[in-house]
Amino acid sequence: MEIGDLFASVFTVFKQRFGLLILIMVAPAALIAAVTTVMFLGLIPVMAAAFNRDMPPVAAIIVLVVAGVLLAIASPLVQLKAQAMTVAATYEIGQGQRPSFTSLLSSTKGFLPRIFPLLLLMLAAIIVVYGLIIGAVALIAMGSRGSQPEAAAAGAVALMILLMIALVPVVLYLSVKLLYVVPVIAIEELGPIAALKRSWALTKGAFWRTLGYYLLASLAISVLSSMVSGVLQIGMMPFMSSMENAGSSAEVLAMLTAMIPVMGFAVLAQAALQLVTTPFLYVYTSAMYLDQVRRSLLPPAPAPAPWTQPGYPGSPAGYGPPPTNYGPPPAWPQPSTPPPAPPQQQPPTDQPGTPSS
Repeated sequence: MEIGDLFASVFTVFKQRFGLLILIMVAPAALIAAVTTVMFLGLIPVMAAAFNRDMPPVAAIIVLVVAGVLLAIASPLVQLKAQAMTVAATYEIGQGQRPSFTSLLSSTKGFLPRIFPLLLLMLAAIIVVYGLIIGAVALIAMGSRGSQPEAAAAGAVALMILLMIALVPVVLYLSVKLLYVVPVIAIEELGPIAALKRSWALTKGAFWRTLGYYLLASLAISVLSSMVSGVLQIGMMPFMSSMENAGSSAEVLAMLTAMIPVMGFAVLAQAALQLVTTPFLYVYTSAMYLDQVRRSLLPPAPAPAPWTQPGYPGSPAGYGPPPTNYGPPPAWPQPSTPPPAPPQQQPPTDQPGTPSS
């Protein structure tokens, strides 16, 4: 599929199951909000006990840290589950099926156990990379300190900035090569390492096309988001100009109160935009994955004839008449199984009246 076909596929999926895609996005947000509320209500007695010295402060801090870590782990897992359900929905809709929320939950049942080791691996890689950068900067700063501490600090900061800039192309390359990990795990149900290898193999020879297609979708979303933000800012310009001309704090407070509905509408508009653009990008990536799988199953294209190449005599970019001696025709490919051998001829038998040799 070309870029237009990909966008058309996304619009087809949205047209058929728009409500389902929105529900897949709303459910994780509602679940995270409910879990956060329950955890906050449960931590109120802990904070009160620590404040009244009924509980050691260290124990209260440990409880708060554990709760924060659990919430930090649960949030990306729930979002990845939503992405896997969107991938499965795109795949089933493309096959002419009509998936439901419960069927997608069931079809992606083993997704989280398979992708959780990858999250741990990614977290470990991030810790190692940032640890190496901070360690290198610290060593340089410690070795350069002395009579010129300011120069040493400036050099350490400059080195950190250079290392962070050098990481940008590496992260971009890995992001493109591993773009299909989630669809591979959701649809092909591969393990973590096998999914990494599969995504790496699918993008082999298609890096720039994959990057370009994905950037076009991201650019379209960015343009739409910028348009919405620009409209909201234009709507708030009268309030901002009035606040600059306010003569007292009471007038400023009144204008801020009048801005509350506008700010609430801006928040809702941004939330609604994200609610649509997030599944759009998931469906788009899923369509890219399915198209890349089809491309990988196609036989390799035959090599073009030499006289069709630019610069060859007789080609559009060459000179002179077309060649007449093309050489022998190419050999046909051999079949997978040899053809049956012809029947053997029986030796002639002696007929009556025929002299024998």
